[in-house]
Amino acid sequence: MNVLGCFQGEELRQEVEIFLDAMPERYVLANDPHHIAAHARFVLESRKKQCAVNVMSLAPPYSEFAVVADDRPGLLAMIAATIAAAHAEVVAAQIYSFMDARGVPRALDLFWLHAGDRVRTGRTLSTRIEKELTKLISGEIKLLDLIGSGVTRSRGYARPSPAVATRVSFDNRGATNDTIIEVTTRDRVGLLYELAYALQQFGLVISLAKINTEGTQVADVFYVTEAAGGKVLNSSRLDELRQCILSAVELDATSAKE
Repeated sequence: MNVLGCFQGEELRQEVEIFLDAMPERYVLANDPHHIAAHARFVLESRKKQCAVNVMSLAPPYSEFAVVADDRPGLLAMIAATIAAAHAEVVAAQIYSFMDARGVPRALDLFWLHAGDRVRTGRTLSTRIEKELTKLISGEIKLLDLIGSGVTRSRGYARPSPAVATRVSFDNRGATNDTIIEVTTRDRVGLLYELAYALQQFGLVISLAKINTEGTQVADVFYVTEAAGGKVLNSSRLDELRQCILSAVELDATSAKE
C-alpha cells in the first residue's frame, strides 16, 4: 500500500500530498508507507503548534519519538538537550527539514530512544520533552540554563565497555551543497547534544543528521553548510572544526584518525 492509500476518502489527503512533495526523497526511501502516513498525520495535526512531540512506537527495547517544530539554527541541539535532560539515550535518529503549505520552514525529526523502564510510559516522556523544548524555543529558558541543571552535560558518564577509537572525517565530494562530517566514538548520554551544540557554536547549519548506535559505538553523520551557505572548504577551518568536535567528545586530538 502507498502512503495516500492510508488516507482514502479523507479530507487530509490533499494536505498529505503537499507534505510528501515537500519532504526530501531520502525521507521517503528511509521509511515505510505506514510510518510515513503516521508521521504525516502528526505533522498536519501539529501545524498550528510551534513544536510538538509524539510517541510513534513503544516497541521494546527502543521507542520512536517524532518532533515537529518551526525550523531554526540550533534546533537539533535544543531537542537533543531536552532528551538528555530526560535521561534518555538516542540510539538512532533521522533529521529532516521541509517547507510546509504555508511557506513556513519546519523540521520533522525522528528519534529512537532507550529510556529503561520509561519505554513503557512514553507519553510521560514525550510530554516532558515537549514542555522543555517549548520553553527553549519560546525563550522562556535558555539552553545554557538547561545545561546548568547538571543533567544534560553528563561528562564522564559512560557504561562500562571496551574502548572505542574516535574518528572524525570530512567529505566534500559526497553531497552537492554540504560538507559531510562523520564522527565515530564511544556512546554516552548527551553525546548528540554535545556534537550538535558544538557544530552550532562553530557557525554551521545542520541540514541532515543520521545517528546510528551499535553496542557502545556510535557513528553520527552530519550534513552541514556554512551559515552563509556552501561547504566548509578552507583547510584551516576544517582543522579548527576537527578540534571543536574532539573537544565536544572530550578526547585528545591525537586520538582522531581520518
